[in-house]
Amino acid sequence: MRYKIILTTVQDVCEFVKKMSRYPFDIDLYYGHIVLDAKSIMGVLAVGLNKQMELCVHADRTTVFEHEIGQYMCLCA
Repeated sequence: MRYKIILTTVQDVCEFVKKMSRYPFDIDLYYGHIVLDAKSIMGVLAVGLNKQMELCVHADRTTVFEHEIGQYMCLCA
């Protein structure tokens, strides 16, 4: 599953990475040609804040996961 997200504060990044780390499957973040491990706080912070990224979840769709990332999801085109 793929989702568009935006992380706007350092606290958002910390909470996001903490949530992603709870899952046993791989979760990647794409920003342009850069691919990051969504469970790496240093990697996510390296991209910077307020940038639209694509979250790629290597697992079947789960309602619980979507609820966890809901606050970061981007409704832009």
